[in-house]
Amino acid sequence: MYLEDFNLSHKRERTPEGQGFELDYDRYSGRLNRKFANADEWWNSYSDLAQEEWGKFSRQQDLLEKVNGDHRLAWIIAHFVGESYEHWLTRDDIDGLGGYSPSECLETTWGVKRLRMLFMQMAC
Repeated sequence: MYLEDFNLSHKRERTPEGQGFELDYDRYSGRLNRKFANADEWWNSYSDLAQEEWGKFSRQQDLLEKVNGDHRLAWIIAHFVGESYEHWLTRDDIDGLGGYSPSECLETTWGVKRLRMLFMQMAC
């Protein structure tokens, strides 16, 4: 067996756009028992909980660069993942992200929704 074959056979199956956590994000507004008008308001309220802790995080600038300047996502990652965020951003085995790494999710709107839902589901 060639090394290339071994690597390919162990790649995670990817959940395509429109078939993952982003659907839950987009459908939130239609839920009858929702607390917020839409998923963006839910996200903003949820991420606000981590803002105070952000002030104590030692690698703010680096994490902000890695999440394309998304302050709210940086606050949440710092809160839940902490200083090991660089490794976490490269993992493609995180349930809920459909075989994509967090870094890959940051490249698309639907991927960012998956990241948001990953964290918001922790609150449920």
